[in-house]
Amino acid sequence: MTIKGAIFDMDGTLVDSLGFWGIFWEKFGQRYLNANDFYPDPELDKAARTTIFKDVIALARNYYSISEDIDEMMEFSEGVVYDFYHTKASVKSGAIEFLEYLKLNNVKISLASASDKKYINAAFETLGLDKYFDNIVSCADIGKSKEYPDVFYRAAQMIGEKVEDICVFEDSFVALQTAKNAGFLTVGVFDKNNYSQDMLKSASDIYLSEGMGMDKLIPLIHCLT
Repeated sequence: MTIKGAIFDMDGTLVDSLGFWGIFWEKFGQRYLNANDFYPDPELDKAARTTIFKDVIALARNYYSISEDIDEMMEFSEGVVYDFYHTKASVKSGAIEFLEYLKLNNVKISLASASDKKYINAAFETLGLDKYFDNIVSCADIGKSKEYPDVFYRAAQMIGEKVEDICVFEDSFVALQTAKNAGFLTVGVFDKNNYSQDMLKSASDIYLSEGMGMDKLIPLIHCLT
């Protein structure tokens, strides 16, 4: 085993949940814009994937000049999130097997997610993932999105290993490029709901392409240097 630590994103990497955004935006449009089949401007949607959720709501509120109170909008939006994680989200193919393998090989595992910890906890409780993680860091704890390396550095600090001995697993090009620029080893994970697969692949030391379960990384992870 080459790596000593692993930092995972949650949504789209470990958890099949990025389809949430289609459901969320539709409900958002129905409630606040009187629009069925609503989907936002693509740039807003892209930003939402790596941004603190409360900031996403504030961005959407300003972008569409919505007059409702931000706290009311957050209460509604949180209800949509909780319902999704408890009823629709699932663990991605091969993820449990790969996490078991890392644990068996004494690799320290951290989660670094743009989601608030209350949403992470809801997902982990439903899907039984909490036992695999030594610590959890949220961008909400840091106050910065994954356009900045702070959340990865915090996770590395909690793991207690050097950056160059830690691998970051991400489905977002923006996040993975940030990690790569910060000196981490990188694994890009295909997700059909995400943007810029070619760019994600270019930022990956190993790229997990469409149709490959995460367990396929078991023989490949030794190739990281």
